[in-house]
Amino acid sequence: MPKSFTFWIHVIILVSSPFLGIAKNLVYVNPISCEYLGPDTIYVGSICTAPLLWNEPNNPICMSNNPGGVIVSRNLHSISGGYSFGDDVPAGTDVEVVYRITDNMGNVYFFEFVISFVDTIAPVFSSSTLPADTLVLNSGEYPPADVSATDNCDLNGDSLVIEHENSPLPNGCVGGSWTRIYTVTDPFGNQTHYTQHITQIPDTLPPVFAVPPQDTSVMCTDLPGAFQIWLAEQYSNMDLFNAGGGEIIIVDNAPESSFFENYCGVLEIEFTATDSCGNYSTVIVEFEVFDPNPPSIDKEADPLILNCADPNAKTILEDWLNAYGYAEFSDACGLDFIYMSPAPGDSNFVCNDLIQIKWIAQDICGQKSESSVVLLIADNDPPVLHIPPSDMMVDCFKSDLGEVFLNWLNDAGGADFSDSCSPDDFLNVSFLLDGNPIEETELWELFIAGFHSPCTDDLMIDGLLVTNVLSYIEVEFVFSDLCGNSLIHPAIFAAVDNQAPIITQVPGNLVLDCTDDQEIFNQIEIWYNNFGGFQADDDCSDVVYGANISLSELWDDILQSRDSSCGSTGTAEVMFFAEDLCGNRRLSSQISSVLVVDTTPPSITTPPSDLIVNCSSTKDSLIQNWIMNLGGAELSDNCGDIVPFTFEYSSNQGAEGIGQIIDGPYPSFVLSVCNEFWEVTFVVADECGNAISFGAMVFIEDSIPPDFSGTPDSAFYNCNEDIELIEVIVDDLCSSFELSFKDDFVADSTFGCGDFEQLILRTYTAEDVCGNTATFDQWLIVGDFEAPQFIIPTDTSAACNLAGDPDFTGYPFNLSDNCFSPVDLTIDFVDLEIGEICNRFIERIWTISDPCENSSVDTQIIIILDTLGPEIISSPVHLELECGDPQNQSLLENWLDNYGGLTATGGCAEFDIIPAINGSWEILPDGSVNFIYPFLPEKFDCAVIMDSIVGVELVDFILIDDCGNFTLASAEVRLFDTEAPEIFNCPNAYTVFIDEGECSGLFFQPGLVFFDACSIESFSEEKTDSVFLSSADPANPSLIVDPVVLFFSDVHSPFSSIQSVTLEIELIGVDGEQPTEFFMVYDEKGNYLGDTELTDDQCGYSLTTFNLQDVKNLNSMAEDGQISFTLIPFFTDTLPGSFFINNICDPGLVSGKLQIEYLSSSNLDVQFGINYEPLQPWVDFPESGVELTAGNHVLQVVVEDCSANRT
Repeated sequence: MPKSFTFWIHVIILVSSPFLGIAKNLVYVNPISCEYLGPDTIYVGSICTAPLLWNEPNNPICMSNNPGGVIVSRNLHSISGGYSFGDDVPAGTDVEVVYRITDNMGNVYFFEFVISFVDTIAPVFSSSTLPADTLVLNSGEYPPADVSATDNCDLNGDSLVIEHENSPLPNGCVGGSWTRIYTVTDPFGNQTHYTQHITQIPDTLPPVFAVPPQDTSVMCTDLPGAFQIWLAEQYSNMDLFNAGGGEIIIVDNAPESSFFENYCGVLEIEFTATDSCGNYSTVIVEFEVFDPNPPSIDKEADPLILNCADPNAKTILEDWLNAYGYAEFSDACGLDFIYMSPAPGDSNFVCNDLIQIKWIAQDICGQKSESSVVLLIADNDPPVLHIPPSDMMVDCFKSDLGEVFLNWLNDAGGADFSDSCSPDDFLNVSFLLDGNPIEETELWELFIAGFHSPCTDDLMIDGLLVTNVLSYIEVEFVFSDLCGNSLIHPAIFAAVDNQAPIITQVPGNLVLDCTDDQEIFNQIEIWYNNFGGFQADDDCSDVVYGANISLSELWDDILQSRDSSCGSTGTAEVMFFAEDLCGNRRLSSQISSVLVVDTTPPSITTPPSDLIVNCSSTKDSLIQNWIMNLGGAELSDNCGDIVPFTFEYSSNQGAEGIGQIIDGPYPSFVLSVCNEFWEVTFVVADECGNAISFGAMVFIEDSIPPDFSGTPDSAFYNCNEDIELIEVIVDDLCSSFELSFKDDFVADSTFGCGDFEQLILRTYTAEDVCGNTATFDQWLIVGDFEAPQFIIPTDTSAACNLAGDPDFTGYPFNLSDNCFSPVDLTIDFVDLEIGEICNRFIERIWTISDPCENSSVDTQIIIILDTLGPEIISSPVHLELECGDPQNQSLLENWLDNYGGLTATGGCAEFDIIPAINGSWEILPDGSVNFIYPFLPEKFDCAVIMDSIVGVELVDFILIDDCGNFTLASAEVRLFDTEAPEIFNCPNAYTVFIDEGECSGLFFQPGLVFFDACSIESFSEEKTDSVFLSSADPANPSLIVDPVVLFFSDVHSPFSSIQSVTLEIELIGVDGEQPTEFFMVYDEKGNYLGDTELTDDQCGYSLTTFNLQDVKNLNSMAEDGQISFTLIPFFTDTLPGSFFINNICDPGLVSGKLQIEYLSSSNLDVQFGINYEPLQPWVDFPESGVELTAGNHVLQVVVEDCSANRT
């Protein structure tokens, strides 16, 4: 606001008077005053400046306060900062303005005032940098946005201070909402705030193993240290991410170190990471302990040939078995167990014959080693029975019966036996029943099942004749030795029952309310069959209940006891008993009675109905019939017939009386009374005198108003018709009536479809003599109830793409309506397509409607013509294949399945796309297509190959619809050869050794194989060789045969690669039937292939087949033109030579057959050159070799295919 300033200048003049000799101080005031009425503050605008303006012509206002004083000048003296009046001054500047004022008395006055330039415009946030409201998972880690702002005084925002403040954060586990307030402040303290609303999502996400623990495998010999090292490494290396933030705790289920003693296998270690909200995730890794080495055989087992006639045979066999045949095994990680296979009891473990057995040692990791040895046990004597098994008889109610039975079996009935040869651990007791093997549990089940069958009497047990035997079983004990020699002895186990059942529930009496005989009998039958609730228990067998009389006898007793004067009542008695399966019987402690009584009166099944009789001449007979029929009531009695007694009545007119229901007398009523009512009470009883009474009302009245039946409730009039009076049909049963009516205009619209509509309500009233009134509403409706008329367009035919267009097939014409002009009518149609796809027509149902929804319908027939084939949208693209690619057939099939990328749309019918070889197809009269399905192109002859294209097949895609219309598109399958041939069996260098003293040697053509995938063909060859067995002393049965070598020649070709070999070895007339009589087969590289099959007899036959698939090894062996296999006879120095193959049979022939599968490459141009001499054909390589001097030489081999691809 303007301020007023007054400035006084004090001037002190010192005067010295010589006359007075004294000086005095005199003060004068220069009375010039000024007042500034302009602004002291100017607010800058959007560009942070404002003009320096203060209404200069009139500001400041100055005056002289001296008498006669006049201001003679007021001049702007100075403005601070170098500004001039009207200059733009920036915010934050204080401008000092000074004026010089003089008066007519020579006084000078300098007047100053200050104007401050102030910025009050707040900064503005850059909207693109403001964060939107958002959802976060971890509030604590949610970074602030990189917010920027501008200000009218700082367009770059360099001087602005931007801060943010968060409201209290919610619990991260349960979530909630919070705010982040961004504040920007300019240098003048102006502020702008922005509030971002942030919703904290509840932390339900478990930690994530970004770097999880890893599976590992360790040797069992490295435990337990390897496990502790691995576990520490997992904790050191694993990395976890927790989206919700907070501390993560990791636990595991790792076992103690002692766990790994004698452990082998896969151990699952579970690591569980849990965050502060209880969310957890689990990773399971495998710690595998393995042992790649089987147990070591420190000493092979010793063979055993034992004759059980030897008095020490049992000790010898027992020591040999306990010492594992004297085989010795060891294992770095620990042995698990050692066992023999086959073992005594196995089907292939036999005595009295030489067998081969194996002592098998298994370590804790399941690795096995075996020591094979021969065993012969000569034993034909069964065990000796010292004490035979004894019979056993027990009470059936013993609580430990099952245990006693099994103990008897396991104790072999108390038998004692032994064997002269077999150790006691190898003696066995088994069981037979009726000569058939059976197990203990099966014997128990059969024995206990006998508890549900009748008892047996006169059974001989241990020489005693026993009765009441509830169940018994005769078991044949089989005592066997190690060799299966056995003896059999029977014994009996029996359970007896001599106790009767114990009563737990005494039977009760039965008291029945009398009802019909069938119901009474049914209830007695249920009670009798339940033995009156009689219950008894037996410790051994099932309980059977009975009675002293039959059910029919009990029913006869009840019928004979009946009193004929009181329905179906009666009484009878019966005695029940309980009996077990052994005939032990116990009688009930009391006799049970059946009583049939009747104390119930008849019951009302349907209550009587009041009778309303309108005034008529037949009312008395209606009332009499109503009384005789008990007012329509229906009654029933549970025991006998119902006897009607009397009725009483009284009226509202004072009349009363009594009568017999069947015989009367009955009341009579006066016709003159318009409304009268009577109260009637009925009394009935059953044969036993149980009575019941009930009542009902009779009303005589005229309560029926006149009836308007037959009168129509509405009448309809068209817009061009007059309203007429309609005949009314009224009837009254009792009297005459008066009829009146009135009309009410209800509305000037009914359906809202025309200004001619009216709705009138006509109400008729009819009243009879008794004041009964009836009204009837009749609606008079004026509207439009006639449908429009039109002529339908004629039937026609059209192409399928035009048949649905009425502009082509025609619209209805000559439209007319009784209430509307043709322009008010609505035309609509519905098309129904009928018939086969190529023989279709449309039923077009035209509907013409007026605004009142009256419609006329007619049908137009349009025959659909379909002559358009499918339309191609995108054409198929060519398929390019690399020759020799094994995926070519699959790529071709995929290309054909996708029609080469062809897309099309149908004309009027569905269509199929058929790929076919160009020119191979024809469309048959029935619409089917005869064609040849495309296949991979055949390769061109070398002479015509250009641009690496070695084959082309043109494929036609036939698009044919269901009507036989078709469209054709074509594309090529092109076969390219861009891959160079390959050379196999090609080492980096060849070395030729020359004779001592020579300076040159011969280099022969190496066994290279040339292969080209584009010109490959397969073929097979069969090679054979046979060798007769030999030995140093033929026919010696103890001398082992010599090794056999089979040679197969001419197996190498430089243009053919071996892919597989099948080797068949026949042993013909060879001594090879025993487990130790076989050849071990090796290839020429020393690789063990397997063993030959045993022959079918001592000088018999066997066939052994080996399938060899190692391509590299096969071609390497064939490099010198032949392949050999060596057959070495198996032997061990622990057995005599007769246990192995001997040269004692005729013919003693080993025959070999080699089936070789080749892949051959044709059309290859192969040339060679030595020491960079001109190349010459590979086939011209001298068979005698090339003589080269000592030193290094270069062999250059060039292979080129028909497409000029070169290696």
